[in-house]
Amino acid sequence: MADKKPPKSHSKTPSIKVSPRHPVNFPQQTSGYVPISPGQNLFYVEPNMSHLESPEDLAKAYFPPSWHFAPVHPAKSPAYYRDILRDTESIRIKSTYDKSDQTKLIHHSLYIHKIVSQKDWGSHPYTLRNLNNHPIQYSYHDYIDAWYKILLYQNENFSHSWSINFDKKFRGQFPLWFLSWWSAHGPVHELIPAQLQDSVIYFSTVFNWSEHKAKFPILMHFMGKYKVPWILKWHYEVNSDVVTRRFSVKWWEKFNHDRIISQVNSEFPLVNLELPKPSRLNTCASSSLSIEGRSKSKLKELATQFKGRSKSKLKEILQQVIQMGEDEDESTSPASSEAPSTGQAMGEDEDEYFFNPF
Repeated sequence: MADKKPPKSHSKTPSIKVSPRHPVNFPQQTSGYVPISPGQNLFYVEPNMSHLESPEDLAKAYFPPSWHFAPVHPAKSPAYYRDILRDTESIRIKSTYDKSDQTKLIHHSLYIHKIVSQKDWGSHPYTLRNLNNHPIQYSYHDYIDAWYKILLYQNENFSHSWSINFDKKFRGQFPLWFLSWWSAHGPVHELIPAQLQDSVIYFSTVFNWSEHKAKFPILMHFMGKYKVPWILKWHYEVNSDVVTRRFSVKWWEKFNHDRIISQVNSEFPLVNLELPKPSRLNTCASSSLSIEGRSKSKLKELATQFKGRSKSKLKEILQQVIQMGEDEDESTSPASSEAPSTGQAMGEDEDEYFFNPF
């Protein structure tokens, strides 16, 4: 008697889909500075310091002059950490002085050129490298610390601010430790204008997620790719006998985000838009969406990309694309034509690379 064949299994191996770990959730935009919580606890106010009333005076009494952090080595000064980022060509910085007093430094623009990963370091993270004009070497651990220490510069009246953006040469490679830096200094969702929020959400549906990229928030990828700037500042607070540093972020109101919306629409078009001519408005029930000229493979790709989405969500995306097409028609207006190009927001200057306030 012949052996019976085993029953066919109808189960299929589930396909692996990489999706972001950080959901996109935009609250209503907030104007002005938004605190980044929680603050950083720095030191206790001991009884011998109780006569100092302001948190700024407490910090001046506790930290070395112009350091604003506890020293781990006498030679590891603010200039030491600045020069580490300079030596690795990680950042570029431009200084802004008070117009009425050119000796007063009030603002810095920081452009992120690259972020060296542990793999890029090329050896063990504790391996030391020489640093020009400094008596001690630096390791990869010092390099990571430099990203935090560089932002601790402060002027005399504690009104200093940073404009932060990704350099036009930045290619979006993030090491995992940069998540911590981003959480402490990066923009929050409340800053993003409503029109740009729609583009970020759409970008998250078409972005080429990998297992590594999915570990980072979509806002980090978006701002790194399209060079969207934000403003950062910090101040001291005293809470329950503990001096705390609190960072706050703000949207740069002069930034032309309509240009970014057009870039997203141009790079990731959903459909070709054919808006009806004025003479046909009475005979057309709605704007026509054309897919003529697209290959079957492209149409299949689009269908797969949006498979499983609700009708309301698809309608929302289509309406967004239509709006972006209208925005492109307005890109020839005087206001948009005067906008800075990507990577040159906030007065980026190719000739001025580094500052020396320390």
